[in-house]
Amino acid sequence: MVIPGGDRRHRNRQLIAERAGWPDDALPGCLELEAEFPGWVVYWSRGGLPHAPEPGFRAFTTVGWRKFDAYGETAQALRERLAAAVKDLPRSPR
Repeated sequence: MVIPGGDRRHRNRQLIAERAGWPDDALPGCLELEAEFPGWVVYWSRGGLPHAPEPGFRAFTTVGWRKFDAYGETAQALRERLAAAVKDLPRSPR
């Protein structure tokens, strides 16, 4: 799979997805969600970790010094959670 955009960040993410065995739809789903929700970092996790026990899509953002996390079993489920989370996030102090 080739990701649009030739910058190094996109190429690195493609390599990570390939080497970590992400499902074929995971990386495009992550990129779509990041485009739809600027400021969020989205990734796919195979699960099995204390902070990420189930496989699925995960996202995080920071506001000031606070970190906010979201999880969805599918990209669509994460999309719905991010849409709700964005409404409840505090504004970043400037």
